[in-house]
This record gives sequence, C-alpha cells and structure tokens, in this order.
Amino acid sequence: MAPGQKPEPAGYQCLAALLLLALLLLPFSSVFAEPIAGEQIQQQLDLAESQRTSAPDNARAILKQLQQSSDSFSPAQQHQFIYIQAYLLAIQGKLSEAISLLEPLRQSPFTASRIKGHLLLANMYEARKDYTTAYESLYQALKDIAKVADQELHAAVYTVAAQLHISAGVYKQAKDFALNIAQASASPRSQCISQILVLSAEIKLHKQYARSEAREAEQRCLDAGEPLMQYTTTVYTAEVDIVDNPALVKANMLEILPALEAIGFPFTLASARYYLAQAHFKLGEISEAMALAQQVHQQASQIGDSRLENQSLLLLAEIREQNGQSGRAMDNYKAHIRALNRFMDEFKQRSIAFYLAQADYIDSQNRLALLTSENKLLQLQASAEQQQRLYATLGGSAVIGGLLLALYGLNRKRAQLTTLATTDFLTRLYNRRHFTQLVNRRLGDRRGSQVHSLLLFDLDLFKSINDQYGHDVGDKVLSHIAALCRSNIREQDFLARMGGEEFALFLPGCDAKHAFDRAEQCRAAIADNPLEVGEQKINITASFGISTATAPTEFETLFKQADEALYCCKDKGRNCCVVYQSELSGD
Repeated sequence: MAPGQKPEPAGYQCLAALLLLALLLLPFSSVFAEPIAGEQIQQQLDLAESQRTSAPDNARAILKQLQQSSDSFSPAQQHQFIYIQAYLLAIQGKLSEAISLLEPLRQSPFTASRIKGHLLLANMYEARKDYTTAYESLYQALKDIAKVADQELHAAVYTVAAQLHISAGVYKQAKDFALNIAQASASPRSQCISQILVLSAEIKLHKQYARSEAREAEQRCLDAGEPLMQYTTTVYTAEVDIVDNPALVKANMLEILPALEAIGFPFTLASARYYLAQAHFKLGEISEAMALAQQVHQQASQIGDSRLENQSLLLLAEIREQNGQSGRAMDNYKAHIRALNRFMDEFKQRSIAFYLAQADYIDSQNRLALLTSENKLLQLQASAEQQQRLYATLGGSAVIGGLLLALYGLNRKRAQLTTLATTDFLTRLYNRRHFTQLVNRRLGDRRGSQVHSLLLFDLDLFKSINDQYGHDVGDKVLSHIAALCRSNIREQDFLARMGGEEFALFLPGCDAKHAFDRAEQCRAAIADNPLEVGEQKINITASFGISTATAPTEFETLFKQADEALYCCKDKGRNCCVVYQSELSGD
C-alpha cells in the first residue's frame, strides 16, 4: 500500500478471515530460481501462493517476474496467478480491485481455483456487508468441494464456513464445520484453527468453556508456530472470564497485549483492549478504563467493527455514569442505542442472507436427489414393462406384485423429495422459492381482475430471544409461530417462511380490509399465546406489513410495498399491522 493510502473501511474486516484461510492454503514451497521458464513457472506460482500472507512483498516480487512469462502460462496457471493477485490486493484493503479481478474465477473450469475464488469472495463480500453474495459464495464452495479430494482445500472450506456461521449466530453448525477442519487435515495449523473455532462456538452457545480445552487450543497453536492464533484463544475466553474474574482478564490481557501490538492485527488487538478496559472498570480503576474505552471506540469505528463500537459506547456510558459525568454518560447511552440499532439491522440483514443462501443450497441438494430418484423410477418403469411382457408369456403374479410394490415405494420417495424441495426444513411451511413461484402464478393470471393481498411479517426483537434462551429455543419459537398462523388462515392461502424470522402470507381474492383483519387475527394469536419452555413463558410479538393489488401484477412490486409497510410498523413501536399506502413511499 502506498504511503498515506488507506484501505476501504471494510478492508480491515477481511483480514481476520483471510489470515485463517491463508494458513490452510499453503502449498509446498520451492526454491526460487532464475530464469523462470517451463516447469519452474508452477514452482514459482506455488512459492508466491505460500508466501502471500507470511511474506506478501516477496509474493508480489515473484508475480512481477512471472508476469514476463505470462504467455507461457497454462489456463490453470493463469487462474492461480489471478487468485494470488486478488489475495494480495485484498490484504491491502483494496477490495473493489480484488473482487473485480476475482469474479471471473467463479466460472473457472478448474474446481480448485473456483473454490479458492469463492472462499476469498465470501470473505471480501462479508467484509463489505454484502451478506447475500458472501453466503452465496460460501455455499457454492460447499457444493464444489465434494468434487475434489484435496483435504487441505476441504479444511479451508470448513474454516470459512465455520467463521461465517459464527458471524450469522448459527453456532451449532459452526461448531460442526470447525470439527470437520480437524477431521479433514491433521496438519498442526488445521488442528490449531479447528480448536479455536470450536472454542469460539462453544462460548457463544453456552457462555462458558472448559479450561482444559482452552489450554489445549493454546498449546496446539503454539506447536503450530501461530502466536496470533494462540493469543486469540485468550481473547475469546475473556468474554466468559470478565463476568466473575476481571483480575484474571486484566493479567491475561496485559500479558498478551505487547505481542499483539507487535503483530499489529487490528481486530484481535481492539478486542483485547476492550476486555482490559472492562477489567479496569470492574476493578474500580476508572481512569485506566476510560482511556482504554475511548481508544477502543475510536479503533472500532476505524476498522468498521459495529459490534465492538456498540460495546465500547456502552462501556463508556457506564464508566462516565459511575464517575458522575451524567451529561456525557447520557450522550454515550444515546450513541450506544443508535449503534445498537445499526448492529441489529446489520445482523438481521446477515441472518436473512444466510438463511436464504442455506435454503437455496438445501433446495438444490433436494432437487438433485429428486432428479436422481426420478431417473431411478424411469429405469424401473422400463424394467417393469419388460417384466410385464415376460409375465404375458410365462405368467407370474408374484413378479408383477413385487414390481408394483417397488414402483409404489419409488413414487412415495419422489413425493417426499418434492416436499423437501418446496418446504422450509424447520417450520414445514413453503420455502421462499416455492412461495414466490406460487404467488407469481396467481398474480400473472389474466383471466379476470381479482384482488389479492400479501402479508409480510417478522418477529419483534427475535435476536434477543436467541441471545437470552439460545438458538434451540429460537427454533422452537419459529415452529410455534408457524403453527399459530397456520391455524388462523384459509385453506387456499399460501404461508411461507422467507428466511430468518421473516414470514409471508398470500391471501388470494382478499381485499385490503379483509387482509388487515386476517393480519390482526394472526398478530393477536401470536401475542396471546406465549411459548412455554419448561417453567418459562416466552412472550412473542410480530409486526405485519400489508399490500393489496389487482391481478395481473408483479410479485416484486407487491413484496416491496408490504416491506415498506412493515418498516412503518417499526416506527410505530412494533406489534401492529400497517396497510401500504402510496404516501408511505412518497409516491
């Protein structure tokens, strides 16, 4: 990076993920030799790739020399060269240039190059908060990885999957991916990264950890020669330790901060300073806590870490309130609320993008299974016809009976797979893809001009339920809502889970007044029927946006209008129903 040149704000966010990805994609190094020609081209490409994180200047120098021999590249080498170039741009924070360079690799005929490209794009788009493209890239890599035998590449895919699932708050799946890393590769680096990500997921899931597991993770990273990963373990455990043992957190952070400052990695460094500031505050060391919290807030703003920015604002408010600075404390609390709302909106966007990408992935897998089943059915039907001809010659009801039984079984399997391809795996409502197809079909009907309505609704403050009770209970809440709404609609209505905590209900032949009444009926059913989990009752509310149109019309238009009405519900305080009016959008 040139002196004085700054990376894109989101560029910093890409670095943590790229570091782990780089550690798992280290090809065997070769000795640098000149001139670069023939088989030496591949050696130097592999050397540049192995040094892209540990010695990026060396990698750039190798690429510069290789550029002179680019006419001799094979197609696979051209794609490897592009990948390394894009990676080197990404770690400089030049994400736009890196993405522009890397996008063509999505269509690479070389599976390994395509997977590496998808992983790097997933990290970069996630850093830019384009969560839809990030998760689509990840799931494309997950589809492709089944086609290659390279276990280190498998470990790399699982690493990015674990990271992005943690970011989406899907900690159980993140832990499964993290465990897969260690199963795919026995290298010290892979074992280190697997242990760290398992520990992170466990802490997020249970707000506790086993000290023996944390020590084992630290030792594995020490054995792998990865000090940053070793210190990251200490930062992760501070999230739990700060509650009951701030003195331990203070000692740990003071021990690792000099090394982290020498490494200079901004995210881990800012997190360590935040926990040290918290420890100072809990130990009554107000001036030290204040200075560090201000430093963390400034750094979090610079690197675009909305979570840490929000946490540091709350800590500053608490410190100033205890220090008698009520006016400034109030300003910090207000800023914290604004930052929290931004973080919640960001998290919602991320969650919706994740669940949509996951649904598409599951849908594609189901459709593949359905196609396989249909092919088997066709083969068996052809066989049955042959057997029928044999039966006409020889007789044999047992043969035909057996074939009919087999055909019945395959038809039943096909029906089951069709259901899987069209329904949400958790709530058993229609999934987004099938719902959209059904509604588009009704809205495109030109036989007459029938009025239809769309209800778009989501659960209020659903993230707080996940945070307080855990994702298992969150899943039960979603299934509970699906059951309540299903019991309050007509047989001809279409009900779907669109992703995350967002649902949709299409009401054919229903005008705005009756659609509002239906929405109120569902809203009241949700509010009046808390979910009982053990001895606890979890109160739930939902907000409904309603739009109405006369067919033929476009689903996208109806959806956008309902979404705008739903947004107005938030301004009204949630737990209400709003019918779209053109004034809402300023039309």
